[in-house]
Amino acid sequence: NRFTVLDAVKEPLYINKIGSNGDRLQMVKNALELVRLPTTDNFLSKYCGELSGGQRQRVALARAMVMKPKLLIADEITSALDVSTSANVLRLLKGLQNRRGFAMIYISHDLSMTLKIADRIAVMNSGKIVEMGNSHDVMLSPSDEYTKRLVGSRIGLCCHNH
Repeated sequence: NRFTVLDAVKEPLYINKIGSNGDRLQMVKNALELVRLPTTDNFLSKYCGELSGGQRQRVALARAMVMKPKLLIADEITSALDVSTSANVLRLLKGLQNRRGFAMIYISHDLSMTLKIADRIAVMNSGKIVEMGNSHDVMLSPSDEYTKRLVGSRIGLCCHNH
């Protein structure tokens, strides 16, 4: 909230001594375009606290994308967003992953959103992985008792093994 959009997205470049100031500005604009945010001087000079929740999440994504990551860890990226904004952010995130080819660890308590974005799921209980596999297999036919209870309580799926 204390950073402008420009400073927030530029900071990782500065810390890692990547590019000149002019190069960094262009890299910031490219990253903002990737996440469908304006690149105008007016928007760049806004403080992150002035932005909507969805815009703040997209600035955070731009901040990550500016570094061209091979792995992105998205920890509760939609937890503070409404359902519609969450869906938009997840579509954007999945599109970026498909275009850029980075791996992603998506951490969430929202099983329905996880099912939409993940190819594979690991279910954790008390800090330990209790089940892992193809997302649809884990959600539709969980083998672990904790996973069965979790899936049944969160999204109401039948948990019987076939």
